[in-house]
Amino acid sequence: MLTELAIIICTIIEIFVIIWGLAQINREIRESSEFLAQDLDSKIAGVMQNMGISGAEPINPIQAAIANMIQMRMGQQNNPIQLRENNGQFQKMIKKD
Repeated sequence: MLTELAIIICTIIEIFVIIWGLAQINREIRESSEFLAQDLDSKIAGVMQNMGISGAEPINPIQAAIANMIQMRMGQQNNPIQLRENNGQFQKMIKKD
């Protein structure tokens, strides 16, 4: 009886130690990922600054016209839809109504 009680107590203590260890690992991973994100942000900002890329770059009119043309083409309703059959193969093209 005393042996079973000692085994149960040791098992419960071991479960708590494992949970505590997992919590410590989780905390360390979270802190490391935040540090990595900040470090990566600063490195990217440094590269952009060295290359002369800034967020205040004016919009190129030709790029704006191309973007407008793409948006107009995407808005048309006669885009074909390509469906898949149950076996994963593509069916023949069907026009949207």
